[in-house]
Amino acid sequence: MKKIILFMILFLFSMGKNVQGSEGFVMEDFDLTESFQSLQEHDYQKELGKEILQELQEGNIKEVFLLVGTWIKEKTIGELLSLRKIILNFMVLVLISALFTNFSNAFSKNGVSDTAFYICYLSGISMMISLFDMVVQLGIGFMEFVVAFMSATIPTYFVAVSLLGQASATGFYHFMLISIGMVNYLFLKVFVPLIKVYLTVGLINNISKEKLLSKFCEFLRYIMKKGSKFLVGGIIGINLLQSLLLPNIDATKNSMVMKMAQSIPGIGTSIGGYSGVLVGSLHLIKNVIGGYAIVVLLLICLVPYIKIQCYHLALQLLLAMSQPVAEQRIVSGFQIVADSMEMLANLVLSIGILFIVGIAIVCVSTNYIR
Repeated sequence: MKKIILFMILFLFSMGKNVQGSEGFVMEDFDLTESFQSLQEHDYQKELGKEILQELQEGNIKEVFLLVGTWIKEKTIGELLSLRKIILNFMVLVLISALFTNFSNAFSKNGVSDTAFYICYLSGISMMISLFDMVVQLGIGFMEFVVAFMSATIPTYFVAVSLLGQASATGFYHFMLISIGMVNYLFLKVFVPLIKVYLTVGLINNISKEKLLSKFCEFLRYIMKKGSKFLVGGIIGINLLQSLLLPNIDATKNSMVMKMAQSIPGIGTSIGGYSGVLVGSLHLIKNVIGGYAIVVLLLICLVPYIKIQCYHLALQLLLAMSQPVAEQRIVSGFQIVADSMEMLANLVLSIGILFIVGIAIVCVSTNYIR
């Protein structure tokens, strides 16, 4: 009871400073400078974040997505232009491999044919690993960008949430920090190394005509698939569980305080009117910042995802063109690289969805706190 009375005194004191001509909180009360700076540090203009925030404040959702689409086009067009060179390099390798192998089969013994295959396959492995390393760097850059952006944005976001409800802000904020650290660790230390092991084992498996390690490759794919699903499902599930409890705790506390404040003779009605404006402005700011975080995360996720899928599409096209003429073990090697890229792309998309849904849950569930 003493805590409630103290909270009422502090609330009335803060009201007394702004009640004359106040319209509640405004966006300038919440500092997103570090968030804008994180965009600039990763080759995006600082003004991009400000433009997204401004358009969301004005309710121009169409303009926001047009802006995001423009930036996605800018960031991915260079990758599309470089795909032609990659396809040509691999096509040359495929044609040389087909020529050597068929020529050796026609005029020489099997030993010469195998030697020709090994030379071409080793050259292909070096090209495949080099290409896959470029794709892995895209994934690592994505994870670093997500961590930097979330670390710079969520403190300000949860300040707005805390003004509506302490229990919600504390619970969601702590779990969000844990999620960022855990996802970052699992991505860099578990999932990416697993994909690299899958690629290495798959390429080694194709050296011999007998597939001695194919089941081990299937086992690694199974771990990747189930592991990413468990990670996303677990974190989203815990967020949903918190959303059922924490906002209701805050709503109950706030309702008790407001009813006691409104029962004060003389100023009770004024308190009710002013608190409505205050809470309404906080909800608007909270949702605008949350929408800004979701839109930027969507941009951060889609750019590397589209780039990786472009490389994957190029390899699939190469597979379709080379299968009739190339040595089948080289074709299988290309397939292993394509599968590795697909796993990495799905992992990037899963992590993006995880954080986007997490912020959306906080935004929606705290809308009922009054």
